[in-house]
This record gives sequence, structure tokens and C-alpha cells, in this order.
Amino acid sequence: MAGIGGLLNNLVIEGKSRREEGARGAPEGAGGAGAPLAAVEGAAIGNLLDSLETICNSTPNPSYCKSVIPKGTIDVHEFSRFSIQKSLSRSLKFLKLVDNYLQNLSSLSHTTILALEDCRLLFELNVDYLSSSIGIVNTTNGTLPDVEADNIHTLLSVILTN
Repeated sequence: MAGIGGLLNNLVIEGKSRREEGARGAPEGAGGAGAPLAAVEGAAIGNLLDSLETICNSTPNPSYCKSVIPKGTIDVHEFSRFSIQKSLSRSLKFLKLVDNYLQNLSSLSHTTILALEDCRLLFELNVDYLSSSIGIVNTTNGTLPDVEADNIHTLLSVILTN
């Protein structure tokens, strides 16, 4: 999950950098504050595959990153939704695995049970944070406002810490 978390972290940071550049007033037609959103998105699509390649190459496991990207992904927003949803799905799967181990308490030592309970708690929190993140991302098809991007960045950082 660190690979996808790192990937999403890069997407959030890259999105914030682009917004900050636009706010400084890049030349007309170059994606600055005066350029129409459609023109900015159109220009970005041409570089998207290179961008996704660059993003994947900056993760701990580039080949895994490249293998999970849907082949039809054409914009960063859909890629972000996919990545968060994939992380949520994997977290729920792991949570079920921990629950299966906790159903056989008689075969586990006391310290193992405590460790699994801690692990379960942390993954329950991760599921909550990923659910919140996907909820925020689903509120827009465009660029997130800074506050919401910062909220997602915080949630993803907490997940990586867990």
C-alpha cells in the first residue's frame, strides 16, 4: 500500500504545485489563471502518460504501479479515484484476514492477539480515512480546492504512518 500511498501523495503535491503556478499568472494559454479550464485539461492530457510514467517511477515499486493503472486512464482525477478505491479495497481485504485470525483465539498467544487487535484498529482507521478521501475526491471532476487537497494529503500521510 505504500506504493499507492506514495503515488497519491505525489499526485496531491503535483496538483498543488500546478494550482500555485496558475495562481501566479502563467502566460495566457499556458495553463495560467486566464486560460479556460478545458484548454488546461486538453494540454495536460498530452503529457498525462508521461506524467503517470514519471509518477510510477518515483514509487518504491514502479512495475507494480504500472501494472495496476487501468489502461483506459486518461486523466489524473480518474487515476486518483482508482488508486484510492484500490487502496480501500486492499485494506478491507486485509481487515478480513485479520478478523479471520482473531476468530481462532485459542491457537494464538496473548501477545499475538494484542498485536492483531492493534493491527485491526489501525486498518479500521485506514478504511475510514480512505473512505473520507474518496468522498472528497468524488466531489469534483476538476482540481480540488487547496483545503480539500490538504485534507487528503493529511489523511494519506496518516495512513502511511499507520
